[in-house]
Amino acid sequence: MWKFIQGVPNPVEKRKADRKEYFVEYDRKRARNFSAKWTENRTWLLNTEAGMICKWCSEHCHCSDPKSSFIKGCQSYKIDAIVKHEESKMHVRSKEIEEQLQKPVQKSEAANILVTLNKCNTEKLEKMFRTCHALVLKNRPISDFMWHNDLDEKKGIQLGTTYRNRESSKQFVQAISETEFQKVSTTISKAKFICVIGDGSTDSSIKEQEMWFIRSCTSGVVNVHFAGVHATDKANAENIVKGLQIIVQENLKIQWNDFKSKLVALSCDGASVNTGKKGGVGALLKNQQPDIIVIHCMAHRLELSLKDVLKKIPLYQKVVGTLLKGLFYFYHNSALNMAMLRNTYQALKQDGEKLLIPTRTDGTRWVGHQLLAVTNVLTSYKFIVGHMEQLVETRERVSTDSKSKARGFLAMLKSRDIVSFLLFMVDVLSPLKYLSLMLQEEKAVLANQHQAIECTLEAVKKLKSSDGPFLRKLEGKDSYHGIQLTKERIFKFAQQSVLDEVTLAVSKRFSDFCQDVTVVNATKIADLKAWPEDWELLKVPTLSK
Repeated sequence: MWKFIQGVPNPVEKRKADRKEYFVEYDRKRARNFSAKWTENRTWLLNTEAGMICKWCSEHCHCSDPKSSFIKGCQSYKIDAIVKHEESKMHVRSKEIEEQLQKPVQKSEAANILVTLNKCNTEKLEKMFRTCHALVLKNRPISDFMWHNDLDEKKGIQLGTTYRNRESSKQFVQAISETEFQKVSTTISKAKFICVIGDGSTDSSIKEQEMWFIRSCTSGVVNVHFAGVHATDKANAENIVKGLQIIVQENLKIQWNDFKSKLVALSCDGASVNTGKKGGVGALLKNQQPDIIVIHCMAHRLELSLKDVLKKIPLYQKVVGTLLKGLFYFYHNSALNMAMLRNTYQALKQDGEKLLIPTRTDGTRWVGHQLLAVTNVLTSYKFIVGHMEQLVETRERVSTDSKSKARGFLAMLKSRDIVSFLLFMVDVLSPLKYLSLMLQEEKAVLANQHQAIECTLEAVKKLKSSDGPFLRKLEGKDSYHGIQLTKERIFKFAQQSVLDEVTLAVSKRFSDFCQDVTVVNATKIADLKAWPEDWELLKVPTLSK
C-alpha cells in the first residue's frame, strides 16, 4: 500500500532472525514466575526448584519420554507450555494409568478380566468357603467338610475335585478368620476408646481358655467384636494378661502400646483372679493403664444376688433344689416317665391347654432359666399331678424307686405353701428377668441401667404390700385342685424373707450405682430420660441472704 502514497518510501522488512532475536531479548528482560492459578484443575502440576514437573508422567516413566522437559523440569513458565504438555500423547497415557490406579482393586479392568477368566473357579471356591464358614459357626468338626461337598455334588452343584480335602478346609477357615480379624482391627483403629470383655471356660480337653471381646463406639454406633481365645496351662492373672497381649498382636495385628492407650475399661466376672485389687487382671492392667475402670459383669451380679437369697430361704431351696430339679431329672432320665406324662396329657387336655416339659433351673440363661422351669411346671401342673397320682396307685406296675419319688413329688405339688411359692416366684422373677435381658444387651450402656435397676427394685418392693398377678390366680380357680389347706405360715414368712433378701442383695451388688464417688454413678448424667423437662428445674438455686 505504500506505493500509493507519494513521498513515502517503502519500509524495510525485518528478517526472521531479527524477529527471533527481538523475542529472545524480550523474554530475557521479562521476569516470568510460576502462577498458582495454573494448578486449578491440574493436580498433576508441581513447581520445584528444577522447574515445572508433571507428577503423573514422572511416576509412570515407563510410559513417558525421560527427556521431556516436564520430567526434568520445565523452566518456561508459560501457560502455552502447560497446555501443550497437557494435550500430548504422553500425558494422556499417564492420566489413564493414574485413573486406573485410583479405582478400587475390585473395580479395575485387570480385576474384571481375572474375574471373567476365573469365574467358574471362583464360584466353586465361594461355595466351599461358605461351607467352611457354616461349619465354624455351628461348631461342627472340620471332617464334615468332605461329606458336605459330596452332598452338594448330589444336589447338582459342581465343585470339581480340587480343594476337597481337610487341609484345604483349614486354609479356608484361616483365610476367613484373617479377614474377620482385619475388620475388627479396622474398627478398633477408628475408635478413640475401647473396652475389653473377658471370660474363662474349659474346653473338652480340660484346658483353661480365656475368651476376649472388644467393645467400641464409632460415630455413635456401638460394636462388640470377638478378639480371640487363648489357652493357658494356669489361669492366673499374669498368664491371662499375657494371653490378651498375644491375641491383640497376633490376631488383630495391633501393637500393644497402641491398644492399651485406648483401653478405658475391663468387664469380667467377680472372680478374684480378675477383680483382685492387688494381683488381679484389672490390677495388672491398671499398672500399665492407670485410667482403666474394672466393672463386674452386670448380669453376673444379678445371678449372684439370687444365689445369695437361695442360701438363706429354706423354702426356696426346697422348691428349686428339690422339686424343680427333681422333676427335671425324673422325666429327663426316663423315657417311660416321659411317655406316660404325654399319655396323661392326651387324656386330660382341654382346648387351648399345652404340655411343657420340666426344665433345669441352673442353666446358662441366667434368671430366665429359673423362670422357665417354674413356668413349665405351673403350666403342666394338672398333667404332672395326674401322672404322679397314677404312679402311686397300687395296681400300677412301676419300680419302687419311681413310686417313692412320685409320692414325694405329689406331696410337694399338693402343698399350698409350695404352690403359692411357685406362683410367687413367677411374680418376683419376671421383673428380674426383664432386668437381666437389659443388662445382657449387646449395645447396653451404663447410663440406661440406672432407671432399669430402680424400676426393678420398685416392682419387687410393691409385692410386699399386694400379691402379684400370678399369686392371685390361686384364689377362686380349680387349676390347682387337691392342694392341702394350711395356714400358710411357712409361705408368708418365706414371702417376706425373699422380698427383703432380694431387695438387699440387688442393692448391695449394684451399690456402685448409688455411691457418689464412683464413675458408674456419674454415668447417670448421660441418661437423657432422667433430665428435667422443665427449664426452671435446671436453674441453680441461689442462697438467700
